[in-house]
Amino acid sequence: MNRGHFPGALLTPRRIFMRPWRLKMEIPYLAGGILCTLFLSWAGTTIIAPWCGLLNGAIISTFAGAFLLLALAYMTFPRGFISWKTGFRRVGWREIKLIAVVLIVLLAGSAALTGVWQQILDHLQIPYEEEQFLVQMAKNCSYKTFGQLLLLTAVAVPLTEELVFRRFLYELLQGLGAKTALFAGAFIFAAAHGFLLGMPGLFFMGILFQILCNSTRNLWCSVICHSLLNASVLIMTRAVFLLVKD
Repeated sequence: MNRGHFPGALLTPRRIFMRPWRLKMEIPYLAGGILCTLFLSWAGTTIIAPWCGLLNGAIISTFAGAFLLLALAYMTFPRGFISWKTGFRRVGWREIKLIAVVLIVLLAGSAALTGVWQQILDHLQIPYEEEQFLVQMAKNCSYKTFGQLLLLTAVAVPLTEELVFRRFLYELLQGLGAKTALFAGAFIFAAAHGFLLGMPGLFFMGILFQILCNSTRNLWCSVICHSLLNASVLIMTRAVFLLVKD
């Protein structure tokens, strides 16, 4: 049977360290896009939030960051070809199977890494938050708020973060070498979340998301996997809390 029918056929060394697509953008544009997106994220929680609420402000600013990056990619030479330059392509059945495999590996691997890391932090008596703020909110919020959380974490955040880290930042770091770009990008992705307990798991996620994007040459694959992972965490957290509460 043709090995090409299996999702594992995508995970060859050449594919893992390749560029998803070449973004022909100068370094100032790449760095500027990342910084402007971070500024929009900050503005959403400090400037927009008082007008429309914290979650709505975060949703608006996060989507705005994604549109900014898409606009930058569109405007750079050659103009147009937005899907070609960002790596958004049609997702096939083989990619769907690979997404499912990566999602299972991430859920199991991140939990194991977090457990070991927690033991190390406890042994060293280093203080840490046990859960991220949005996960804490998901436990006992209203259904409307939970829907907003899902829109933010399962739609807006995956789209924006994958554009920032898997395309712009990865392209920016390519001058250091493919392997360095992979691991440095994953480390920055983990550090940017500011969640000490989740650092090893987030680093693991950053590596697998980049490998998924590179090997399929399709940014939708990492976006979908990221979205399913975030949604799974929120839904499982809320379900477990409600079961224990009852």
